[in-house]
Amino acid sequence: MPADTTRDQLAKSLVRALKALRNVRPEDKAKRTELFRHVADCTFSLREFFLVDGEPDWSGRSWAYREFLRERYTEAGYSREESQAVQPTIRYHVSVLVRQRLEPEQVRNLGLRTEDVLGRQKEQREARKALLDVARGGGANPDPGRTVAAANLMLQPLDAGTIRSLSEEERGQVRTLLARLARQVAELSAAADAG
Repeated sequence: MPADTTRDQLAKSLVRALKALRNVRPEDKAKRTELFRHVADCTFSLREFFLVDGEPDWSGRSWAYREFLRERYTEAGYSREESQAVQPTIRYHVSVLVRQRLEPEQVRNLGLRTEDVLGRQKEQREARKALLDVARGGGANPDPGRTVAAANLMLQPLDAGTIRSLSEEERGQVRTLLARLARQVAELSAAADAG
């Protein structure tokens, strides 16, 4: 979108694109993708007009922004179920725009990773493969980077609440294992720093 586009212009463009998206044939994949990208462009560009603590709502989390979008979907004739059906694809395209248009520092400040969805999916596939390789014995000299990525992947689903909900005995076992893991991580980190 041009930099001087107004909020009203973006809103009208968004509604037109949403209406067109409802009417495009599912087999016309190129047109659907073009419309999804246009909807995402309008959606992301509108965030500049909604401020949180004096800054544009680049994360799209403010009530005012979300309500504004909800009204545009309604204006375009979308039911709640229809809007929910298109949201994942729009979010994907918005996530691409976030990483293209914002500085990496801004992306990190939003609590997001700087690499795009495809990069994260590739990283996750590699980590899962490394995890499987390690679990299968992975040979005498497993790839250190992949092994560390696999360990990280395994720990991601855990949070403090999960640990706190364990019985005292289970928490004791976890404490022992985490202490052992912390020692090994410290040792490996020191080796990585030493080069």
